[in-house]
Amino acid sequence: MRSISCWTSGGGCSCQAIACFDRVSGSRGSKSRIRQNNSIDTSKPVAQFVIRDAAPADAEQIVEILKRSFAEFAGLFDPPSGALSETEQSVLEKLNQGHCFITVVEESPAGCVFARAEGEDLYLFRLAVLPNSRGGGMGVALVKHVENYAREHGFKRVRLGTRLAVPRNIKYYERLGYAHVEDGVHPATGRPFYAVMVKTLA
Repeated sequence: MRSISCWTSGGGCSCQAIACFDRVSGSRGSKSRIRQNNSIDTSKPVAQFVIRDAAPADAEQIVEILKRSFAEFAGLFDPPSGALSETEQSVLEKLNQGHCFITVVEESPAGCVFARAEGEDLYLFRLAVLPNSRGGGMGVALVKHVENYAREHGFKRVRLGTRLAVPRNIKYYERLGYAHVEDGVHPATGRPFYAVMVKTLA
């Protein structure tokens, strides 16, 4: 089934999306905002956006989103971020192997996230939001969308990896309910370089 959600910065949305949200609760149909202690700040006004399944025709724009979103990390990581070397062909291969969801604002893609089955887990990766679209809950919305997809398809956990060199990203996922369960090891050096994080779904 095609997966579509609408997220809006204000009430009164009249869209025909399968699920409509008001920046952000994480459960379908909810209109409450994330305003709890140590939660993600979603106070920045953003336009209404829709989350939908990516299609092969979106590959070029997905590459642009990834490169612009991960540009700040260029030259900082060893090994370098694979997001910066993505091509249209590699994105198409990932679409064949799993799923990609994109956020669309006024018909223009502004964020994306990939997911694929790995054993009993749904693996979330390549979460990206264009720099000028950050701060309004779009990244949170994409993560919650993957979690809803996982529940609907019988997965008990969502798993991801994020660089140890960027502790703010670890804290970001911890605030969304993910636990840092172990460190991934560099295949060449044997040194830890990313955090394996897992969320068990209710």
